[in-house]
Amino acid sequence: TAVSAELDDEDDDGDDRRQRAAWEVDVLAGDGTWHDVRVDAVTGKVLGSERDDDEDDTAEVRAALKGTSVDAAAAARAAAGHGTVTSVELDEDGHYGDGKPAWEVETYASGKGEREW
Repeated sequence: TAVSAELDDEDDDGDDRRQRAAWEVDVLAGDGTWHDVRVDAVTGKVLGSERDDDEDDTAEVRAALKGTSVDAAAAARAAAGHGTVTSVELDEDGHYGDGKPAWEVETYASGKGEREW
């Protein structure tokens, strides 16, 4: 399950193999392992993935996912009318600090800059 995705359109990590924007996606697998997946922003092709052993909030994230009625893709589609989606992230504590899990989606629109939904 995708838990977060961020559009990386800058070569600020020294990775000169990348020639265009890519999504950096955090995925929680069914067996509880975490994976960092890079996806080409134009073609949708998986550019690479690696296991991430640094995540320690698996139980909290699983509980939050059960409390949501939509997935990351649906949340992104819902916000896409406001501009180009640049990130999607599960907020386990709720967008308004109300304790209800929610998806936070950031968009960018010319003349409006970045906005969070």
